[in-house]
Amino acid sequence: MAAYLIAANDVTNPESMQKYVDAVGPTLAPYKAELLAPLPNQLVMGGTVVHREGDFKPSRVVIVKFPDMETAQAWYDSPEYQAVVGFRLDGSEGSLFFAEGP
Repeated sequence: MAAYLIAANDVTNPESMQKYVDAVGPTLAPYKAELLAPLPNQLVMGGTVVHREGDFKPSRVVIVKFPDMETAQAWYDSPEYQAVVGFRLDGSEGSLFFAEGP
């Protein structure tokens, strides 16, 4: 069963997010991850997000598909990703989680 990374956040430091975007792509390739949203040229600030319900109102949502949950977690824990995750944490506020799906 596929696993989806869902990151929902607000960019607080575009320069740090640009460093993250520039560095994260090569960490995904070995894990057969597929960026589903937003478009690659929207990665720093995100594409359009339409809020419909609830209090959590992120301005940026990223969805990445992995082959399965084990692969998604292996990517997150990998030394390559851990070397760049600080750029995202310094550049945004929000949440990141994995969910299983089709």
